[in-house]
Amino acid sequence: MQVPRSFEGIGTVRCVETPAGEVTTTVHVGPYDQIGAAHEAIHAGCAGNGRQIGSASWETYGDWNEDPALLETRVSYLLI
Repeated sequence: MQVPRSFEGIGTVRCVETPAGEVTTTVHVGPYDQIGAAHEAIHAGCAGNGRQIGSASWETYGDWNEDPALLETRVSYLLI
């Protein structure tokens, strides 16, 4: 979940910051168990364009939907 400012963690909830820098990203639309294709596409695109993936990646989940075909997840990778 994205929040406008940092906060003190409570229990298993903690605040982390995404790293600054250039990223490559794509949006996966569909069931979570098929998100691997989005990660593979980013890796293939970087390899094909001579770009190197850095040390961080993250997924940002869109609003919940009962229909798995309508779920949206943004997949991002930090570039070097």
